[in-house]
Amino acid sequence: MAKRKIIVGNIDLDHIGSKLHKRKLFAAEEATIIPIKLVSDDTCLDEQPDRNPEINNTGKDLTMDLTDELILRIFTLLNKRTLMTISQACTRWNKIVKDKTLWKVISLSPCKFELTEEGFRTLAKTRLCFTEKLHLCNARVSFTMLRSIYHHCKHLKTLLFGRNCHMEERRGKRVIVFSKHVQTLDMRLASGSFVFLCTVKEKNALHNIQHLGVGPRSFDRSNLLLFLNLVPNLRYVDFTNCLDIADDALVHLAEKCPQIESLCLIGCRNIIGNCFSHLIKTCKNLKTLLLRYLKINDQILIGQYWEGNVLEEIDISACPFITAQGLYSFLGKLKQLKYLNMSYCGEGNAVTDGVLYEMANSGLADKLKMLDIRWSFHIRPNALRAVLRRSKHLENLGIYQSFQIMAEDVVDLIEFLPRLKILEFGSSTPQELNCGLLVGKMIANIKDIEILSLINFVASNSPDDFDHLRTLFLESRSLKRINFCDCSSQLVKIGRSAERQVAIETNLHRLKRKGVDITTKWECALPPPTNTLDAIISK
Repeated sequence: MAKRKIIVGNIDLDHIGSKLHKRKLFAAEEATIIPIKLVSDDTCLDEQPDRNPEINNTGKDLTMDLTDELILRIFTLLNKRTLMTISQACTRWNKIVKDKTLWKVISLSPCKFELTEEGFRTLAKTRLCFTEKLHLCNARVSFTMLRSIYHHCKHLKTLLFGRNCHMEERRGKRVIVFSKHVQTLDMRLASGSFVFLCTVKEKNALHNIQHLGVGPRSFDRSNLLLFLNLVPNLRYVDFTNCLDIADDALVHLAEKCPQIESLCLIGCRNIIGNCFSHLIKTCKNLKTLLLRYLKINDQILIGQYWEGNVLEEIDISACPFITAQGLYSFLGKLKQLKYLNMSYCGEGNAVTDGVLYEMANSGLADKLKMLDIRWSFHIRPNALRAVLRRSKHLENLGIYQSFQIMAEDVVDLIEFLPRLKILEFGSSTPQELNCGLLVGKMIANIKDIEILSLINFVASNSPDDFDHLRTLFLESRSLKRINFCDCSSQLVKIGRSAERQVAIETNLHRLKRKGVDITTKWECALPPPTNTLDAIISK
């Protein structure tokens, strides 16, 4: 992808940053430079001809015509290394670069570098005073660095230990301090042990943590229980792939953190579900429960303790020991559900016509916004119709590898889904795109479709397919992407040709329009749950 240049008038800011970095044209203030040893070049710094575009032929500094507010607006487009470099240009730019709005979010992930303790101490002291979100990545995190965060980052609310981030092992009886302002702490992708958090010096230092991500190696089982005693105000917790998490840990979590609203247990294969009765009864505000890949069985789902819950988001996909009987009983107790993922539940055998009819009759479908029933082998069109007729608020739908659901069946159901934004559909056998006029029906009934993922489709009549797609691109005001997953190469070619044609036509009519992205990725287009740690971090 071509790199975007930042030019105001005759002033090339990328060039300024590059020249200052290479030739040190202006005197540097030592306290404003990050002393790091770069391993790879920063791709945001250009090689330019030897010129000084910031100075005109009369020697006048052209930036004097720009207000501080405009320069600050321009600086928001630069990466942090370039900001550090151009801060050496002059006193005025140095002052603007220190504006706190430029340093609220700091991510060290885009660059590969070797970050020293001394370098991080200087960074924390000079640039992180107003930082609210800090993403550490590609670094070995020492206790000296944590101490720098504690002393200098007084506004820090989100601390992320990202990929290739390794936590130093504690040795001896060194004093451990931790920023008491942190509300979101994520350790899922980092290596090394975080047991030191159990011995933080200040009492109640971890009480502000509300959103927590624990990695597979963050704590052993005993220390995890000890750590949970120190974070009583947790609301969002993510234990993805933590094999040390068992039922006893969840009972302990419920007792110590009763305000839990979101709990992700994806891949925690040592949980069998005996803790859920205590969890549901104790955590009255639990809205999101993600149980993918767990070994829970029907006995867990038929318990009466599920009555009266406030669950809004449930993921029980790929749970191999659940059957239709367990689902039938479980789903009838969920009255507030908006998000339901049952993909490949019971190895594809748990979602049956009986389960779908129960969803319709119990009123569960009335509030649904997301329904994922991909890899459900035994459902038929009439049962699916019963659910979708009641799902007037449905925005996201996934159906794939249901042997008896064909393209013409989906055509008949589209009229019930006026709010649909994402549709992922494919059958076990190749389907023709214009079979049943699927695209034509979407054009007539769904105006807000954003993503259409078609799986295992082929081109049947090239001119007709081209016309259908061209019309879809022209009339669907919100369409952003069509994914032709495992489709014929001819159909992909037709889709791209139709997109190019529409781009030409809309340019001729000078209409404001963004192009539709044509992809062939093998990935789920359906959105994740709303109330999760990842959603909190991405805000």
